[in-house]
Amino acid sequence: MIAVIDYGRGNLFSIGQALQVLGVEYLITDNTDIVAKADKIILPGVGAFGDAMERLKSNDMDRAILDAAKTDKQILGICLGMHLLATQSEEFGNYNGLNLIEGHVSRLQASSEDTNENSRIPNMGWRWVKVLNNHKYFAGIRESPYFYFAHSYAYRCAHSEDIAGVISINGEHVPAIIGRGNVWGFQFHPEKSGPIGLKLFNRFINS
Repeated sequence: MIAVIDYGRGNLFSIGQALQVLGVEYLITDNTDIVAKADKIILPGVGAFGDAMERLKSNDMDRAILDAAKTDKQILGICLGMHLLATQSEEFGNYNGLNLIEGHVSRLQASSEDTNENSRIPNMGWRWVKVLNNHKYFAGIRESPYFYFAHSYAYRCAHSEDIAGVISINGEHVPAIIGRGNVWGFQFHPEKSGPIGLKLFNRFINS
């Protein structure tokens, strides 16, 4: 069973719809006991980092996620859920994250005369992702799949080997896929990205 964590800030309906299409048993929950018993965990998110962490801590869900990571359960963070995996964030202040994949979250770089790009911030819409490191998670997926994004902040990984895919925004390579061991994060929304998004969901389910 997959536990989709409900902390009042997730894109829960669309994730549930995607999992239903795949015929997967899942439960949207804010119960730490259920999370402890789940086989896999999805941490979704839409909103601000500090508020999200406060809500996770309010019922010890942060501890439940950390305990699950220690037992090698597969964990997937999506959009803000990916950011929460970081060490720290400077979104509307300075906040500590779950520190499951070392790095910090900061605002996307604005366009300037030094770059050939003029991407608006927030980054909204479809972008090609360049897959790196030939990770088996992405075997058979074409080199630059197309996914839907909606974000103003980016994850700066402390270790380059944790970056499995990037997008280019105003001259900067921004992590779009990160992973370390059993913990993964997608900056994009796979549940809103059509068949290829479902394919990645399916690989998470069967990994």
